[in-house]
Amino acid sequence: MTPCKWFHNSVEVIRTLAQAGSSVNHRNKSGMTVFMVFAEESILYNAGVDIHAVNSDRGWMKTALSILLAENYLPEQLLKCVEVAEFLLDHGATARHVNPGIIHRAFARSHETLVQKLIHGGLAPQDIYLENYCPWPTGIVSPLSVALFMNNVRLARHFIDIWYLTQSDLCNLSRNRSIINLMDKNGNSECASLLRESQPLPLTLLSFTVVSTSVGVGHDRAERIKATQLPCVLKERLLFCKEGFNPENEFIESDQMLHFLAKIA
Repeated sequence: MTPCKWFHNSVEVIRTLAQAGSSVNHRNKSGMTVFMVFAEESILYNAGVDIHAVNSDRGWMKTALSILLAENYLPEQLLKCVEVAEFLLDHGATARHVNPGIIHRAFARSHETLVQKLIHGGLAPQDIYLENYCPWPTGIVSPLSVALFMNNVRLARHFIDIWYLTQSDLCNLSRNRSIINLMDKNGNSECASLLRESQPLPLTLLSFTVVSTSVGVGHDRAERIKATQLPCVLKERLLFCKEGFNPENEFIESDQMLHFLAKIA
């Protein structure tokens, strides 16, 4: 047992020991490393921490990034959390272990850079269910649905362009009158127009989304994609390895969407 492992509950002690060269990659009985507990401490990264370490205790795969976003994505810790998360993703951390619902919250909080980094870090699109909490007509909310709800036509168009869609999006894009009526009622005319002009959906997009859904989400999505007999270009697209989205303006944070998402926190 190293000093860092022993004093894992003291931030100041951890900083001092890390600066003194103490090992930062040992695990406690639950499989947690010091960095998983104190991911917001950049000094640990400089001390040679393993940002790829995975804790599979109790069958739930966790990394420093997934724990950071799951436990600290709150208003009082938000800015530091986002900065550290982006830092980890920039340095090769995978987003495959992150709860897919986090990306909906990132949209709603207007953290567009984090959104793109999570996508490129391996976080696949997934539906979340807000049937009892949200006025969204279908009760099933995808990343695209959040963009439409927030009237962010540029982000919604980007998701369609890179095929970052879920099974529920195929229904929403197929002239779902209740969706378009909601867009018109809320003054989201651009989003309503986008839904109309997206028809008919190309067969390639429909097929791709069905395949993406069947592959599923989770930490082993990339391995499942590699195991398919699909052409390399499609495998790459299923991982959403494409040029990032660079918005001209900052997103507008949606308090209403955040309220709905908080219901399932």
